[in-house]
Amino acid sequence: MKLSLTLVLCLQIIAHADIINISFHANDTTVSGFNTRPDGSVVSAGTNGSEYWNDFKSTGTNAQGLSFTNESILKGDGASSGATLSVTSGYAGTNSNGWSSGSDDHVMYEGWYGIRNTENLVINNLPTAFTTEGYRVVIFGDSNSNSRTMSYTIDAVTKTIQDNGTFGGSIQAGVNQTSFSGLSGSSFTLTGNPGSGDTRSAICGIQIISNNHPQRPFIDSFSSSDYYLDPSDTNATISWKCGGAPSSVTIKDQNENIILSTTDIEGTTVITPSTTTTYTLTATNAAGSSTQNIRVGAGPSRPNIIFFLVDDMGWQDTSEPFLYDSSGNEVITALNQRYRTPNMEILADRGMKFTNAYAMPVCTPTRNCWITGQNSVRHHVTNWTSPSGGETGNNTTTTHNSPSNWERSGLSSTYLTLPSLLQSAGYRTIHAGKAHFGSSAYAREPLNIGFDVNIAGNQIGHPGSYTGTYGAGGSHAVPGLDEYHNTGTHLSEALTLEMNKAIEQSVNDGTPFFAYMAHYAVHAPFQADSRFTANYPTLTGGELAYATLIEGMDKSLGDIMAKLEQLGVSEDTIIVFMSDNGGDAPLGDVNNSNAPLRHKKGSKYEGGIREPFIVAWCNPDSENEHQQVTPIPLGAKEDDLIAVFDLYPTFAALAKTSVQNHVDGFDLTGYFKGHSGTHRPQQLLIHFPHDHRSDYFTIYRENEWKLIYNYASNSYELYNLIDDISESTDLSSSEPERVMEMARKMAISLNEAGAQWPTFESNNADDPFYMPILPGVDLDNDQLDDNAEDPNNNGLVDAGETNPDLIDSDSDGSDDGTEFKTGTDPLSAKSSFKARPILDQTTGHFTLSWPSKPGATYIIKTSTTLLEASWTTVQSNIPAHPTLSETIYDLGELTTPAQFYKIEIE
Repeated sequence: MKLSLTLVLCLQIIAHADIINISFHANDTTVSGFNTRPDGSVVSAGTNGSEYWNDFKSTGTNAQGLSFTNESILKGDGASSGATLSVTSGYAGTNSNGWSSGSDDHVMYEGWYGIRNTENLVINNLPTAFTTEGYRVVIFGDSNSNSRTMSYTIDAVTKTIQDNGTFGGSIQAGVNQTSFSGLSGSSFTLTGNPGSGDTRSAICGIQIISNNHPQRPFIDSFSSSDYYLDPSDTNATISWKCGGAPSSVTIKDQNENIILSTTDIEGTTVITPSTTTTYTLTATNAAGSSTQNIRVGAGPSRPNIIFFLVDDMGWQDTSEPFLYDSSGNEVITALNQRYRTPNMEILADRGMKFTNAYAMPVCTPTRNCWITGQNSVRHHVTNWTSPSGGETGNNTTTTHNSPSNWERSGLSSTYLTLPSLLQSAGYRTIHAGKAHFGSSAYAREPLNIGFDVNIAGNQIGHPGSYTGTYGAGGSHAVPGLDEYHNTGTHLSEALTLEMNKAIEQSVNDGTPFFAYMAHYAVHAPFQADSRFTANYPTLTGGELAYATLIEGMDKSLGDIMAKLEQLGVSEDTIIVFMSDNGGDAPLGDVNNSNAPLRHKKGSKYEGGIREPFIVAWCNPDSENEHQQVTPIPLGAKEDDLIAVFDLYPTFAALAKTSVQNHVDGFDLTGYFKGHSGTHRPQQLLIHFPHDHRSDYFTIYRENEWKLIYNYASNSYELYNLIDDISESTDLSSSEPERVMEMARKMAISLNEAGAQWPTFESNNADDPFYMPILPGVDLDNDQLDDNAEDPNNNGLVDAGETNPDLIDSDSDGSDDGTEFKTGTDPLSAKSSFKARPILDQTTGHFTLSWPSKPGATYIIKTSTTLLEASWTTVQSNIPAHPTLSETIYDLGELTTPAQFYKIEIE
């Protein structure tokens, strides 16, 4: 939840005078656009037929202690009802469903008032229709928090809502709705959670319904005795309880098969799903219907998976070494000695480190890579996204801009995301921390993209603050953590506490979980975590703050591991640790930030893209069934190249589910199992057509070699990362053949993925990839320079071009250079360079005829055995015919036995 300086209270009396709807809207001044009824149907603001909205506004200086006193409530026709509303609240705010930017429709669950038992909401002077017939009150509550229990009390009766995260579009009894029935009298008082502090009960809306009003049914509860059935389970029992006098209750599966149809408003039924199934309960009567869903997983026993992703953490921002010498010994660097990450050390001891793990140069591309399994060059989210959806390339150069149509709004809804895939396998999917998948209404909400739980994630890329209210009221407010505001709880700690609650709930429900712990740390703002400042007596300012953020992140890792141990699932849980891009430590010289790696976040050099990567079972146990399938060796190291988009097929394999959609990644479980050999191609393409710390570049990594192409200057850099991990010596001039070979692979990879190009600032035209100009480089030895075979220098074999990687493009037995120089077509097997023998029966002279091109010279050789060493020159320096396309040479009278002849270009 976030603080709000302006609160709007909207009250609606719909058509009938015996219904009153009230909703709370914070951080808005006019209540324009749309609002929704509790059932999700839309009504327009203002007067719409007989539907009249009552707008109440408070413009206090802060969001605490706001109140209304005896405000009149109007009827649907605008006439006075006589009823009044009074509210005393300790807190008000908005959730993160998306309308706070002003570009989206309002919904009831966006705004809330928070009250506890010392604060209240009072309705007085209800009309006769309510007092004579009695009424019920429905509370709609959602605090935008995870696993928060909220109580509501009227007339000494208390009901609860167990909040499970941001409202996802489904009104569910006990989750974001509860109700009181059998009320009478002209007034009532509503109070919230008992006690003190900020654990108030959130009220998003209230509906007061007279008993004589046609009432649609509602669902009090819909649950399962087990939410995942493995081979040891044969069935589960789902139960329901409905109110509002439904005439029928139906339960269907996701394929619309009827599981149960009854008139019982409360009951149970046994289910035996063979695969993960979503069940929908529908309660219906003449006034309408209500629905609620639950998902029950089924399949083999599956491990829990934790993906622990740190923001802006460098390869050396840890006390766990990732650098090794040529003998395989750990090299302890100055940065390793600076930072304290004991839990990373424990994790590495329990599993495997990867020394050549790569992400994209900045955050949003990386996050879209792992969730889609695709390289950013393909999904086109190639730069970080702004919460507003605008351009984020600095575009400070005087020559270039970003691609005109890169995906500025972030993740597209066209992808089957990894969390969605895991949901279909029966996993509970949990997101905590930084989302930053994009700014669109779809991309900014983790619940939209496959997560069942969202803790504090939206479109922002960094927090407003790590302390206090985490930036509440600003453009980078962290949502949904209001109960921790001003409690002294560091943001990293708050996220960990909430993640552990969600993990515990999943364990209690008996379902495997995929937990994405995406810390906002260690991204700027660099604010010291006071819990750890004493550990760094020699550091000050940003360097001190950064070190404490690192240690706080590491404590989170340890706390989650301890929680898994406490819950008894540590042996069943695999943890993957990674960072989203190169480090951004505020160390002054960018080349010291990640030493010995060069440069930092946003750069084309290793400091911008190489990441710490560890995989381990939380608690190694050779007897565990999951660990027997994937027995990660203890304290192991792997030097093969891997990339962040490999996680999609890897997590799918760990989850025992298949990938049917296109991904660029490769399954890494062969490495995890300690199997020898290479388990993914040792090539990697990274494309960044934007302006940041390095401008407009593409990287192609192959084994130990790294090629960089710079678009603005059409220049190349080449480094050997085994001999020169700091990229201090550019070998592009001394290795032209390697540059040409790797550049062509780069071009082919860019084309296959549908790369977008930087644009020229002068005319917004594309500046496409351009091959190096290297005269004399002929990789296929066909006597033609590679540049000559690729005249448009795009690195591709276009129509009318010979293949620079094939000596004989048309496979007619003559190399391309020979055919080109003799005038035959190197792209047609019917046009080839072959000598035609002619024997003059009158003179006995033997002549040879062959296709030629004026200006060329030829050699005639002969042999009797065809052995290479047996060929001897008969005649050399034979000029081509000066005007014709054929040359004839008279060898004189044939005096020897049958021989073999061949013509070579000289």
